[in-house]
Amino acid sequence: MWVGDSLVARTRAEPLSILSAVAAVTDRVALGTAALIAPLRHPLLAAAQAATVDELSGGRLILGLGSGAPVPESRREFDAVGMPFAGRGVRLDKTVTLWRETWNGQGEFADALPAARSGGPPVWLAGGDTTKVIERVSTTYDGWLPYLPDSNAYARAWDRIRGQAVRDITPALYATVNLNDDKARADEELDEYVRAYYGQPLDVMRYVQAIRGGSAEECLDWLARYVDAGTRVADRAPRICGRTTIARTEGAWITMTELPDAETLKAFNKSIVDEFRANDGKVGGPFEGAALLLLTTTGAKSGQPRLAPLAYLTIDGKTIIFGSKAGADTNPDWVHNLRANPQAHIEVGTDAYGVTARELPPAERDEMYPKVVAAAPGFGEYQEKTNRVIPLFELQRV
Repeated sequence: MWVGDSLVARTRAEPLSILSAVAAVTDRVALGTAALIAPLRHPLLAAAQAATVDELSGGRLILGLGSGAPVPESRREFDAVGMPFAGRGVRLDKTVTLWRETWNGQGEFADALPAARSGGPPVWLAGGDTTKVIERVSTTYDGWLPYLPDSNAYARAWDRIRGQAVRDITPALYATVNLNDDKARADEELDEYVRAYYGQPLDVMRYVQAIRGGSAEECLDWLARYVDAGTRVADRAPRICGRTTIARTEGAWITMTELPDAETLKAFNKSIVDEFRANDGKVGGPFEGAALLLLTTTGAKSGQPRLAPLAYLTIDGKTIIFGSKAGADTNPDWVHNLRANPQAHIEVGTDAYGVTARELPPAERDEMYPKVVAAAPGFGEYQEKTNRVIPLFELQRV
């Protein structure tokens, strides 16, 4: 049984209290948080609460942890309890280290309540597949709890985690599933649910999180792709957790396989831009820790400003952007704009400045693209999907 966590953003019962009650009336079911926002809490108090649940359950607790998305709703929660919003990711990692010391009877709080198991319950990091998340999982956590909408991206990330891991790590998946034999109705119900919960339509959220609606057989086939991904690279299947809805009754950001329609993509990009500007150039969800910038070009036909959030890489000291469009057979609009007028403006973090975009000529592009793929393997798949040569641009500060 998995329980979420939110004080006021999505008001609900406190998760460790709920799990204590469940522990008292069950014997076998695993009890998990998905995900507990640990930086909202004092580390020692949270350690005692988690140890209590672990003791009451006979060692059945799993702590799926998050640091809180960089959005205004999350910031409001941190402000409400007097906890700093900045640096929460680093504090989460330090909290996990303190918990382990405490539960092992070591460190400053060696005399605190021990957990049912030596070292305490396993701690999993909820996150995506960015380099930063993969490094944190590999070095600090016992499990990985992503919500990736693409099983191929899941497999690539899990392979990287296994290659870097310093301990045994459990692969997991946070998924939202709606069981309904009527596929159209299942999607309608999911759309209603995610609009109320996330404030975004299903056509946006399905490119951000693992979400599926349909018959039990269809949903099981979909989940099996993730199980196969975990088994293929690690000889163990991922544990599945999250929300399941059956006939509208609730129960227990990104490699795209195809592009959404223009209006959906516009809404998706707007949500990223708003979050980027509200949080000093940082975004959460699947893009947590990713290098993002906002590019403003001049429309090749309209002459009007055109804004697009883009991933970028710094390679050989150069800021590189990529016209991948998820492997579509046409270039993104910003490529046409830059070819017509290479003068542009970017926002990176809290900085903003003018740039000149230089498209890499064929020989230089062919030398650079393998370096792009080495840093972000998804771009290799994008190139394989299309006959066009995905262009690369260097952004040179004016």
